[in-house]
Amino acid sequence: MSLDLSASSQQVYNAALVILTNDQDGDKERLLWEIVNWEENPPEKEYPLPGWEWFEIHGDPRTLNSLVTRGILNIVFKSNKSCSYETTDREAIKRALNDYRGLIQPPEEEDHIPPSRFVRTLTQTSMNSMSL
Repeated sequence: MSLDLSASSQQVYNAALVILTNDQDGDKERLLWEIVNWEENPPEKEYPLPGWEWFEIHGDPRTLNSLVTRGILNIVFKSNKSCSYETTDREAIKRALNDYRGLIQPPEEEDHIPPSRFVRTLTQTSMNSMSL
């Protein structure tokens, strides 16, 4: 399935969708949205390290490392005291998040007839045709 993405973006998109579909409690979806929002609107920092650290996006370092191994995040700086991350492809992650949200929230039906009303109408129609 091609979504007009480059091969690397397609891999990030697919990996994000796999993570989201296996996310039972919604924590990873919330985390990915927080990461995307942080990268799009980074706060002012006192120190000029690239990327962000686990405490800035309220993410568990173990979860972040699993996102690194799946190719969703990159480690851009690592020392004995800190580790900075950034997304490999923010747009592919945003697209996966939006597509996943569309998968779990079915579109609303405009011409929906409640079952009780449908059965009553069907029964009345049947009764009227029998009396003719």
